[in-house]
Amino acid sequence: MIKFEALVDAIHDAVVKANDSLMDKNIGLLDKFFEKEENGTLKARMISLEYPLATEGGLTKTKVNVPLITLSPVSTSLIEELKFSTDLYMQVVDDKLEVSFGVSTPKNDDGSPQATTAHIDIVVKPQQTSEGLKKLIEGYERALRAQIPG
Repeated sequence: MIKFEALVDAIHDAVVKANDSLMDKNIGLLDKFFEKEENGTLKARMISLEYPLATEGGLTKTKVNVPLITLSPVSTSLIEELKFSTDLYMQVVDDKLEVSFGVSTPKNDDGSPQATTAHIDIVVKPQQTSEGLKKLIEGYERALRAQIPG
């Protein structure tokens, strides 16, 4: 058996560490779509595409510089809620609540269980893309559209 507070602290610490890891992954998106210049600024990674252009003389091709961030869906994650379900054995020892994940529970002298069971729920959901990232992508999409005639 462990103290219930220790279980809650362990779950909380695990969620905080997992959330920190997800935030690091989210920031890692910058490396995928941007490259650092010598002066420290980030420059969008681009590809060049030939795009068809209808002119009076017929169909021609024009070069369009496309930011990679406009070609791929971008999603970030944050632990908003975590769902953890289990049955726990609970009992009070020295006026403190203790829990156990054991398959069996200690019995009283009369054969009845010394502990009762409890249920814990925690849920994980994805986070919406931040407003800043949305605006950044929209800006690059506008720049891309400006290069495409028509």
